[in-house]
Amino acid sequence: MKNKIVLLMSIAICLTCGCATKQVVSKSMPQADGADDIAMISELKNLFDKAAAGDSDAQYQIGYWYNYAGDLWSESESQRAKGQQYYNKALQYFLKAAKQNHFDAQSSIGYAYALGLGVKQDYKQAVGWYLKAAKHGTLEEQISVQFNIGWIYYKKQDYKKAFKWNSKAAEQGNAGAQYRLAEMYYDGEGVKQDYRKAFEWNSKAAEQGNANAQYALAYMYDNGEGVAKDGKKAFEYYLKAADQGFYKAQNNLAVMYESGEYVEKDSKKAFELYLAAAEKGSSTVQKNIGNMYYKGEGVAKDLKKAFEWYSKAAEQGLAEAQVQLGAMCYNGEGVEKDYKKGFEWYSKAAEQGNATAQYDLGLSYYRGQGIEQDYRKAFEWYLKAAEQGDIQAKYTVGGFYYNGKGTEQNLKKAMEWYAKASGIASQAFLSCYDGKMTTPKQHFEKCLKLAEQGNAQAQYAVGVLYDQELGVEKDVNKAYEWISKAAAQDKKYEEAKKNIEKELAELKDGK
Repeated sequence: MKNKIVLLMSIAICLTCGCATKQVVSKSMPQADGADDIAMISELKNLFDKAAAGDSDAQYQIGYWYNYAGDLWSESESQRAKGQQYYNKALQYFLKAAKQNHFDAQSSIGYAYALGLGVKQDYKQAVGWYLKAAKHGTLEEQISVQFNIGWIYYKKQDYKKAFKWNSKAAEQGNAGAQYRLAEMYYDGEGVKQDYRKAFEWNSKAAEQGNANAQYALAYMYDNGEGVAKDGKKAFEYYLKAADQGFYKAQNNLAVMYESGEYVEKDSKKAFELYLAAAEKGSSTVQKNIGNMYYKGEGVAKDLKKAFEWYSKAAEQGLAEAQVQLGAMCYNGEGVEKDYKKGFEWYSKAAEQGNATAQYDLGLSYYRGQGIEQDYRKAFEWYLKAAEQGDIQAKYTVGGFYYNGKGTEQNLKKAMEWYAKASGIASQAFLSCYDGKMTTPKQHFEKCLKLAEQGNAQAQYAVGVLYDQELGVEKDVNKAYEWISKAAAQDKKYEEAKKNIEKELAELKDGK
């Protein structure tokens, strides 16, 4: 299609330069796809003849096709300059028709100035041309002008004027303006934030079939914003928007089918919706498809395909997908094990502030996997994750302060982080701490003393300290001994006992 449009536009350029019509048609014959294309060339010639004679509709139509050619060329970054040439040519024909008060031509000039198509972007000129068009447009056309002017002011971030113009169009039934007004009420742009008003305007636009409004309405029902939370209504409006190809709605429907929320769980249906939504290139959707392939839900488990979909999302910068890729590279899932590549993906996500990636990056530095071992760097990344609330990172930071690994030894700070982490191990450590101790040795001795007196929490603490080499040399056998004693008194330690048994078995097997 692009080649055909370009062919016709090339002919158009030749025609406007005064080339002989017979020459144009004959030279184009070998490239034309039969009688239909020859007929199109003939029609194009007639259109130019009418435009030359002053027919404003013909002038507008030629401008329209040049504009369309500009859109096609502008799809490629490397061809943007060529696209601008076509936009500029379109503008010349729009201006000819505009002199005769052609509404669509004047509106198109306003649009060109608003976006800088074939001309330097100029919002003032854009508004001026739209106002010219409104003077001789029908009522419906005047309403569309109000919406377009509202859109321009919205782009300028002049929200008060945008609200004013969108209100005019919305009150006269323009669905696009109604949705935009709802959006402004929702975000508090140009008007006081009001979810109820946002819901009302979204409802009006949704009733007219506006997919954006249907999605927004579903979201408000889903989250109880401006209306009572109603999952069934949310599903209903997500479905309406999804049926119009609105990818965000398709994604949210898929999430509902995947989780069984508000609708009977259907993993296959969820997968189909994710695939439909993926056509728009959304990184979140791509990640969700990766999840389905990874878990084998709604589709046969396929780690290679999971890796492919995660890669698509990760290359667009989605941190969650980058973390998943990092893990798959580290574990050799769907791809050959590659610590260095895994480290790179973790780094990309960590730099974006992803707490999981920051923790994994800390672990990579700690183990020296994919990067040279560096306890100081490990501590830095663990701390970043901990400060974002990652529980495991909080516990790990406590351990670094406890042993003075990668940072200064500070028992008080260690206990502060253990308190933030909570969990049974942290609670056990804190139960032996009196606030006056300054060294791990003092803390261990207190835990051991209480453990020997039969205190289950202290017994568990001693076991973990031996297992994790905190303040004492690692000794898995002693760890098992003390954790077993704790488990004999309190069932909450039984899972820890099983884990230490597994560790002992692996040591015996030489793993």
